[in-house]
Amino acid sequence: MMRRIPRRLWKWIHLGSYVLLPLGIVHGITAGTDSGSSWYQLISGGLIGLLAFLTAWRAWKIPNRRTAVPAAA
Repeated sequence: MMRRIPRRLWKWIHLGSYVLLPLGIVHGITAGTDSGSSWYQLISGGLIGLLAFLTAWRAWKIPNRRTAVPAAA
């Protein structure tokens, strides 16, 4: 899929997923009729936990791209 769309668009779609999943869960909790059921709470909690874990793992795993610029002589 990355080969078919521009890289910048791919990045925005990918970063948007970090916002849309929690918003979708909040929407389901506040507007959904099944939000009180244990299966819904289990799935929602699992998704929130997975998102938090993967976000932390990505932040830890990806090296800092900013490098020190050598001082001019």
